[in-house]
Amino acid sequence: MLYIVLFAAVHSFSICHAGSYNLDSAISYLKEDRKRLTVEEVVDKSANRQFQGLQTSRIYFGLSSHAYWIKIDLSSVSFAEDKDWILELDTYKLNSVDLHYRNVDEEWIHQSAGIKLSGRSERPSRRNIAFYLPGISKSDFIYIRLDAHYYQVPVSIWTQPAYLEKEQNKVITDGLFYGIVIAILAYHFFIFLAVRTKAYLTYALFLSTVILIYLSGQGWLYAYVFSHTALPVANFAHFTGPFSGWLLLLLGVQFTRDYLNLPEFNVTLDKALSRIQWAAVIFGVSAVIALMAHSVMVFGILYNLGFVLAVIAIILCFY
Repeated sequence: MLYIVLFAAVHSFSICHAGSYNLDSAISYLKEDRKRLTVEEVVDKSANRQFQGLQTSRIYFGLSSHAYWIKIDLSSVSFAEDKDWILELDTYKLNSVDLHYRNVDEEWIHQSAGIKLSGRSERPSRRNIAFYLPGISKSDFIYIRLDAHYYQVPVSIWTQPAYLEKEQNKVITDGLFYGIVIAILAYHFFIFLAVRTKAYLTYALFLSTVILIYLSGQGWLYAYVFSHTALPVANFAHFTGPFSGWLLLLLGVQFTRDYLNLPEFNVTLDKALSRIQWAAVIFGVSAVIALMAHSVMVFGILYNLGFVLAVIAIILCFY
């Protein structure tokens, strides 16, 4: 289990960083209040002055019911050479993304992405969002409109060969991680079949939830499942993260109860953990209803309460 934790801490970092460019001082943002803005209105001088600078290339606005415009000043980026560039938003959980830039001929180029695109053919089978930037002027601006429930978006620009190499390395490292966890899961499941001890089954289910969390968080669940379905993919995509975290809490607590045989050796602690499980069920169902009702504030409160509940459960499990 220690190996899984250590590997999980490092496996998401890319092996290859050559060919990417620092955008820390190049990004600014503008929040849409009521009216949906067009790119012409955003580029207008009066609106342009309202952009606020960010000191990082990781966009983090948290839970929000607003859309945001992102401006990337390419003139402040130190490009080493002329290449075919790719702009990466290293997440897939964005309802819609509209990218605008002017090419060297001063023509506006528009590209769109996001999990709320209407048809399966319009949704690319990728674990994140990436835009190819042909003919872009490296002294101009890129404007991006983001619409999501939760904003945590790492932004980077890559040369095309470096981006492809990074994604290939990602496939290898993630494949090793999932392979190791699945092997441990299968080992404990077969022990359960042999000895019929419930703790082995609970642990196997716990590890399956760990896999689900990383499949959702790293985008593979979207790339191989949600992008190929005609179902309301946006709702499923937004649910997978909170749902898998909620399931991890339930199964982690249940494994503690089974492994330590708490109903027999510590009835008080067993009852406390049981109540935490029931509270987690109530919070989980309420959070799903809030998310379906587009109540961002209620979902945020329940999400934070669930986090507090998880911390209490961890303390009690190691008590």
